[in-house]
Amino acid sequence: MQLPQSLQKFSHPTLIVIANNIHATFWLAQGEELKELGTIEHSRELKSDNEASFVNPNHGGSTSGPEPKIEQERMKKFCKELASRITQHLAEPDPASPGAIKHIYLAMKKELMHPVEEHLAKPTQTLINRRLDADLMKDDILEVVDRLLKAWK
Repeated sequence: MQLPQSLQKFSHPTLIVIANNIHATFWLAQGEELKELGTIEHSRELKSDNEASFVNPNHGGSTSGPEPKIEQERMKKFCKELASRITQHLAEPDPASPGAIKHIYLAMKKELMHPVEEHLAKPTQTLINRRLDADLMKDDILEVVDRLLKAWK
């Protein structure tokens, strides 16, 4: 996809990672081009009908959603997979790209961002130039890029 002139600020290959608690999308931006590299999806593991519900004391009722402990384990796996995929994209940049990825931009909630960063090697962490604490999975990619370009580290 061609970036509009106002967003053509990627002089070096930049990996853009947009995620929420279930989905993640990876993009490569450079010069005038923006290319989707792939996605990850981790569906919430819901209990079967014959398993008991749990009571959430904060909301005063029961729910059939995943237990907090199960959800925490799912999130740990998801964060590890996100970090692994970031590392993979750094090791195997897009063959059409003329160089290795020099920058990483993250758009995800802090609750997700910090664990993902902890799973990255220190040299990879230093490539993170922009962080945006927001769930932008449903937003148009060009709007996300615009917000990331305006975001501070």
